[in-house]
This record gives sequence, structure tokens and C-alpha cells, in this order.
Amino acid sequence: WKEFSLQYLLVDCCLLLLSTRIMGESDFKISRLLDESFETTLKSVGYGFCIGTGVAAVLFRGKLTRSAVLGCATGFALGLSYANLQHDIDQIRGESGR
Repeated sequence: WKEFSLQYLLVDCCLLLLSTRIMGESDFKISRLLDESFETTLKSVGYGFCIGTGVAAVLFRGKLTRSAVLGCATGFALGLSYANLQHDIDQIRGESGR
């Protein structure tokens, strides 16, 4: 469950930042990675919300069902962004020799 916790992701980002400073690498990669991931997360959650709203409006009548579809679409988009960020962090760790 460690991989799915936001706390551990933030700790990983901080440790990665500290390890690159110790090794003398530039912080530009990490700041760019976090900026891009934040932008991607906002976009994907927005798209998931819009797609979920459209699908729920067309296919379902009940309020609860529409809310569930909307929540699932938004959650899938958020999970995808999280997985992409985790993958990018692992790539940077591999480059730094950790």
C-alpha cells in the first residue's frame, strides 16, 4: 500500500530533491517534473470530470449512479496522473545512481 499513499509520494519527492543536492545535480529536473505533473494532473482530472459528466448524462438517470460514474472517471484520471509521476520519479532515481 506504500505505493498508493500520497504521503509517501511527497516524502519520495523530498528525498529525491535532497539526494540530488548532495550529489550536486541541478534542481531543474525535479522542479520541471513537479510543474509538469501538476499541470498534467489538473488537465486529466478536468478531462475525466467532463467525460464522466457526459457519459453519466447520456447513459444513466439516477443521481447516485451519475455521481458514481463521475467519481470513477475523475478517480481514474487522478490515479493515472499519480502513476505517471511515480514512474518519472523512478526514472530520475535511476539516472542519479541511487
